[in-house]
Parts: sequence; structure tokens; C-alpha cells
Amino acid sequence: MPIYEYRCTGCGKEFEVIQKPTDGPDGIACPSCGKAKPEKLLSSCCGTSPNKAEGATGDSSCGTRRFS
Repeated sequence: MPIYEYRCTGCGKEFEVIQKPTDGPDGIACPSCGKAKPEKLLSSCCGTSPNKAEGATGDSSCGTRRFS
């Protein structure tokens, strides 16, 4: 199962939850303050690039993008 990132709407703490892709924030509570229904964060991940001719290094990198 994938890991999803959430942000608490009460205290602002970010945390990760392992859950099915079809599950949402229902039933999830902040591990810090206990507030229910945190905000799900959107993450993007880049894979390796086989096309080195266009300046790609071929390295893999992942990052998290947060949209409000």
C-alpha cells in the first residue's frame, strides 16, 4: 500500500499514513493533537530519465509539492 502525506488542520503537523489509494481522510486523526480529518497533501515523484541527450542526468529524485 502507498504512503500518503497529511497535514493537520488544527496544529499544522505533517504526518504520513499507509493506506489504500481509495481511502480518504475519514478515520484518520493527527498523531500530535488528535484532530480528525486532516488535509491530504499532493506529492509528485520523478523517475529516472533514459534520455541523457537532452541534459538529463538519469538520476532519480522525489519531492513533495504542496498545493493549497
